[in-house]
This record gives sequence, C-alpha cells and structure tokens, in this order.
Amino acid sequence: MRRWLRQDALKPWQHQSWIFIRDPDFRAKAQRVLDLYARTYEGEPLGADEYVVSSDEKTSVQARCRCHPTLTPGQARAMRVNHEYGRGGAVAYLAAYDVHKAKVFGRCAATTGIVPFMALVEQVMVEVHHLRPGRSADPARPTPRILHRPGSLINTRRISGSDH
Repeated sequence: MRRWLRQDALKPWQHQSWIFIRDPDFRAKAQRVLDLYARTYEGEPLGADEYVVSSDEKTSVQARCRCHPTLTPGQARAMRVNHEYGRGGAVAYLAAYDVHKAKVFGRCAATTGIVPFMALVEQVMVEVHHLRPGRSADPARPTPRILHRPGSLINTRRISGSDH
C-alpha cells in the first residue's frame, strides 16, 4: 500500500487549504463569538444563569425511509442493507451546541424560521437547563430570553435566565 501511494500523483498529506477572509469586520465579529465562548459579553463575565448556544440549519434535506429493514450481522454473515428507499419530501435540520455543557441537539422541521428555531432553543433549555424560553418553569425563576445574536459569522446566541 505504501509503495502504491508513493507512486500515485495523489498525496493528501501534502494538501493544505485555507480561506481568504474578505469581510473587513471579521475580526470584530469573531471576537464577539470568541468572548462568548470564553464566558464573557461586552467585557463582563457571564452569570451562572446565562448560557451560550451555537446553532445552524441545513435546509432541503431529503427525507428518505428504507423500504425493507436492515438485517443485523450473523455468524459468517455481514449486515444486509437494502438500498431501496421511499421519498418523504424535504425537511430542514436544525442543530444546536450548548457551548459550555458540550452537548449537541438536533431536530427536523418542515421549514425554517423563528418557530422551529424557538422549538430548538426550548429543547436545549429544557433538556440541559430545565428552563422554558418565553415562560418560567418556576415562578421564583426569571424567564429566559435571547440577548445577543452576532449575525452571520456563527449563529451564536447568549441566552440569559435573568431579567436585567
């Protein structure tokens, strides 16, 4: 194998790629995101009741379902997967990453927009922080709200459980 790779013109270990940054405001946008990841916002440390969630969406994902079940591997038999599938239309996949809890969340929705996004935020807040955006799960606790959305660099949100 090593001999074949040495003779081949393809040498992936000798390949590098990079991105030329064309946005003149890139440094400022990136700094806001990096500050949030470092648990600071506008020079102030985040409170214990403030969370950073990074999210993104993938639109027009083809929903497919297998027509026949996959057969598990057996003794002297490989797993069998039938590649025939039925089309289920297109869906949007929304994903979120709770930066400081290191947990990934995902869900499918028929479309994108604020309603599916808020459902994703609620999923994150309920599963990890036991809070509900837009309403308080405990009357003694303030209602969480989104305080910051830095734009198109990375969809990172600072979500606060405080009312100040």
